[in-house]
Amino acid sequence: MPSVAVQKIADPEKMPLSLSDCMQRTFDQIKEKAYGLFCQSGSMHGHAIEDWLKAERELFQVPESELVEKDKEFALQIAVPGFEAKDLEITAFPDSSLLRGSRPRKRKKQGGVHFSEFSNKQIYRRYALPLAIDVDKTAATLDKGILKVVVQKAEPQTKKEKTISIAA
Repeated sequence: MPSVAVQKIADPEKMPLSLSDCMQRTFDQIKEKAYGLFCQSGSMHGHAIEDWLKAERELFQVPESELVEKDKEFALQIAVPGFEAKDLEITAFPDSSLLRGSRPRKRKKQGGVHFSEFSNKQIYRRYALPLAIDVDKTAATLDKGILKVVVQKAEPQTKKEKTISIAA
């Protein structure tokens, strides 16, 4: 079972520039596609959200997923048929996991193609988690088209009582 690399970011304020740049490029792709849809519909205002969501659906595949909570961990299963471990990237944050993947279209030139539904597939999805996790204890594997991401819950932090003294 091949392992999938996991980038672990304990402090989102210190996110590497490369990840930030990648997220910005993704945002820009969606923005450009949504603007194109806006123009195609006669530049009618009032449909920005619909255009944005349609752009996301056209650019990115939304994988079927399941999140299961266990005693000390969350187990996330994601259907990614046709992807290999090298095509996928997982980023673990204290409150979420981010999946990015890109699989370039492989086309063999054998005869005249009458139609083709194969395309470059991209996956981009953020999974919000109900509790904080320990990003250092995150692992991902790929087996038969199913990406399995296991994240350990963070140890509960004890609340420190603050004493405020008021001088009279």
